[in-house]
Amino acid sequence: MINISKAASAVPKISLQKQGKTIANPIVKTAAENVNLNNIPHYPIMPKAKSIMNAAQKALEEFKLEFGDVKSATYVCEEIKQAKKANVDNSILDALFNKRQTYSAQVKKMRKNFKQNQYKCFDDYINALKKYLHENGTYLNCNECADLTIDSLQKQGVKANNVLIYSTNKEGVRTSFLEHVFTLAGLEPNCDIANPSTWGDKAVICDAWAGKCLPAKDGINFYKEFFGTDDSIHNLMFEFCDKVF
Repeated sequence: MINISKAASAVPKISLQKQGKTIANPIVKTAAENVNLNNIPHYPIMPKAKSIMNAAQKALEEFKLEFGDVKSATYVCEEIKQAKKANVDNSILDALFNKRQTYSAQVKKMRKNFKQNQYKCFDDYINALKKYLHENGTYLNCNECADLTIDSLQKQGVKANNVLIYSTNKEGVRTSFLEHVFTLAGLEPNCDIANPSTWGDKAVICDAWAGKCLPAKDGINFYKEFFGTDDSIHNLMFEFCDKVF
């Protein structure tokens, strides 16, 4: 799970508070917190459903144990959006911008390194990614978090895919308001990824970037709230984005 309360070593810790206002931390659940399936109306209580959810929870737990507090530039972007809405002091915004710049530079460096290397298979890429992160710090964004999550799920024997969610306006023109990658497990065979209603009741969103493990319908609602999309303005689109070797 990403803990954005900790800044990079070169950036001081900040408190997003002003005149009694506190910016809500969008991360509600910890990676190790169990989901009570009986309290989730969308999720069927059956062995297969439970096994998928349990595997997703385990994937998040393994992610946190191995990588701890991830430093994500894109997560800081969301923190900046909340800070602006709360009208915080400019000094706080400046600290956030500096943190984003620090994180972003490290992520670009990491991605440049991997772009220059060729990998024969997904396992080779994952092993190299883990080695790089352990040696250079856990600077990564949602794409890399999803790759590490899908690796954990596949090793548990759970079929999963990485999915891109993005926003368009009502005319179908893509906007920059939302673009995010997450891992999706338990899909119905032959479902239409562009249509969440076809994903099936066992579909689970497992998102290490956000520290979330939720039934797909609840996960989509979480993204709407987290990114602040408006159904009257935005359409949400979904595409597979698995790496191909």
